[in-house]
Amino acid sequence: MGSMKRNSSLASRRMGALACGTALACLVPVSVLAQEQAADAQTAADQDDQIIVTARFRPETIQETPISITALTGEMLEQRGVQSVEGIARATPNITLERNTAGYGKSVIAYIRGVGQSDFLPAFEPGVGIYIDDVYHGTLFGSLFDFADVQQVEVLRGPQGTLFGKNNEGGAIRVTTREAQGDNTGYLEAGLGSFNRMTLRGAYDTSLVDDRVFLRVAGGFNNVDGYMDTIDFTCANPTLAGRIPSQVPASASGDCRTGTLGGQQTFALRGNLRILATDDLEISINADLLDDKGEPAAEKLIDVNTDGTSPLALYQPGSPFGSDPTGYGIPFDKRFITNDPYTSYVNFTDSRNGLTFPRVSNVRSWGVSGKVEWDINPDLNFTSISAYRTYRGEFIENWGASPIHINDNYFKPYHDQFSQELRLNGRIGDLAEWTVGGFYYTGLTELNDYIYIPLVNFAFFGVDPVRDRDLSGFAHVVLTPTDRLSFEAGLRYSDISKTYTFNRYLPNTGNPPATLPGFENNPAVRSTTSRVDYRLSASYDITPDVMTYAVFSTGFKGPGVNPRPSSAAELLSFDEEELTAYEIGLKADFLDGRVRANLSAYRSDYSNLQLTVVRVLPSGVPGSITANAGKARIQGFEGEFTLEPVDNLMVNASVGYLDFQYLDLGDAANQPGGPCLTCVAAYVPEWSFTAGAQYDFDLGDVGTLTPRIDYAYKSQVFSDAANYGPGAIPGYGLWNARLSYTTPDEDFNVSLQVNNLTDKFYFVNKFQGYFALGTLVGQPAMPRTFLLTLRHNFQ
Repeated sequence: MGSMKRNSSLASRRMGALACGTALACLVPVSVLAQEQAADAQTAADQDDQIIVTARFRPETIQETPISITALTGEMLEQRGVQSVEGIARATPNITLERNTAGYGKSVIAYIRGVGQSDFLPAFEPGVGIYIDDVYHGTLFGSLFDFADVQQVEVLRGPQGTLFGKNNEGGAIRVTTREAQGDNTGYLEAGLGSFNRMTLRGAYDTSLVDDRVFLRVAGGFNNVDGYMDTIDFTCANPTLAGRIPSQVPASASGDCRTGTLGGQQTFALRGNLRILATDDLEISINADLLDDKGEPAAEKLIDVNTDGTSPLALYQPGSPFGSDPTGYGIPFDKRFITNDPYTSYVNFTDSRNGLTFPRVSNVRSWGVSGKVEWDINPDLNFTSISAYRTYRGEFIENWGASPIHINDNYFKPYHDQFSQELRLNGRIGDLAEWTVGGFYYTGLTELNDYIYIPLVNFAFFGVDPVRDRDLSGFAHVVLTPTDRLSFEAGLRYSDISKTYTFNRYLPNTGNPPATLPGFENNPAVRSTTSRVDYRLSASYDITPDVMTYAVFSTGFKGPGVNPRPSSAAELLSFDEEELTAYEIGLKADFLDGRVRANLSAYRSDYSNLQLTVVRVLPSGVPGSITANAGKARIQGFEGEFTLEPVDNLMVNASVGYLDFQYLDLGDAANQPGGPCLTCVAAYVPEWSFTAGAQYDFDLGDVGTLTPRIDYAYKSQVFSDAANYGPGAIPGYGLWNARLSYTTPDEDFNVSLQVNNLTDKFYFVNKFQGYFALGTLVGQPAMPRTFLLTLRHNFQ
């Protein structure tokens, strides 16, 4: 099979770049002028079975791209059962993408090679950039979304920013949806699955003006019930409940259920209008709408700390708050831990004062973007990307995960952003290709939060507006002095600022309301930086099928503001953290393309780390302090392999190793709840491994039957900087399986997807509040689930 064979000659690269300019396999059109060759390019791509990527904004295969990159087509995502952002990690080494805790709403924990971010607050910059159709998403909240009509996903490791978009310290995830082709094709798919899951999605592609104006519309619906039951504690444990009132009627006949956690109902709509204004000018307009309504995440109480240093010591008889500090005649202790891993005693009404919070975790978002591609001449191309995005969310967290409320956080975040990107791409014969561009981003995020700690009668609400601005310029050049040797150099200048205004209004104190001491004038804290980052690399084709490369790059995660102050003394900013990265790699095809091995080794020097320590603040209430501290070294390797031993059998595997070591902790040394020199970064596994195999059974006139099996493993991770043992998530491996049948004419497809095939119990995440809050809570993953789908393709 020549399916993975890489063309090495410079001439073939140039022809491929032109011919693929508007092919469906390409992520972004590079040359409208190349449309005359598009059909031939698509046929060639199908025959060569190559994935075309545009990480350097020219169409090329993965094997031609001298960077560490993983690319998954929409078909590959379906084959692996990947239906949302976090599923990408099951097919990519050294990457963490997980759902966040209930207290962080619909946000994602995102790390690449040990660098990223987990806290959703806009006081922090994401360490990994997430893009949809080249539009940057400015916050971690709202970045946890299901895939809809996806063409391709690219995962770029290491600092990015000399070629496109915003500075990305750890790397970037680029999701590209399908562009309109005007070919009157589409599909309609319906599915049924576990926990009463119902799905419906479809798309249609049509031509509005022959050969000039095309429209593609896609949409979907997904509904699934919660997989964790909430149990009324008094109903289930009447002898242990003291005076806690029951939430279920006496006529409930022994059913103590009060609801579920983890349920979700999602509507999504997306459209792409593509206009070929002239042979040299293309305009693409994207619009999308998402309405994601859900229950709070399926979170449960795991452990309770009632020692003297814990806030829960105040909930024990004989504390300074009297013989009955809870008000229910019982202490807060381990009685609130359920025996069943998929049940919780949590409720969302504090009966002591009748305060009730909605059981929700919602986000509603929409956006529109316009992309203009102008071929000024055969060697010069101009691109403009203008975009606006906004969302509104709502979510609740009961940090005690119990019927006695100790700390409740209720958020209704609002966000809007505008971004503008300009790029000019050119080439000088066969010697050089260059890019210069600029990026502008402005965003406003409001938390609209209500924080409630009932024991000490502490509560406040605030808008907390956060304004971000980024004005950057970048330049990149690729020099190819010979057919085998190329050099790259890139620069990026960034000028960014973040302004956080703090509101701490006291409820029920009149109009205007009173504020906490020190917050009377809504103080604002501003953090800024301006800096230059750069990238140097070289690649060499040892043979037409073997290429080696080396990369040196720098990057940073922008400065921020300590987001959870409880006094004016904690109104502090922190500086950017910095990364200097080194990488060498090898990309090779063997046996006429039947074996592929892509290998890389890397080292990152990490300094001025932005570390958050969760602890009891000097004011006496739980909180956290974020500051720059110390240095770390990250090193490791990755391997990605593809094997086709016989026709129709495809085997893929990957392995990742990451060694994280603190070299200096600076001011964070010996801080309660802080890191230690032998600690490792939170949510970053030392080992990750994936493997999968599928075989296409050709049934002749009957059709094609394709079974597939996938396995993904990651080693132990910690959930906090201090690496608290019970807060660790042990290493685990997951099996997923899929069986699909396609009719001979490919008009119909039936598939059965089974996730977590062995019904493995594990935690997606944990929140380590054992010392600051007195509780350890965690979010169990879903048990074994299945999804049966029927799809009809319009051709």
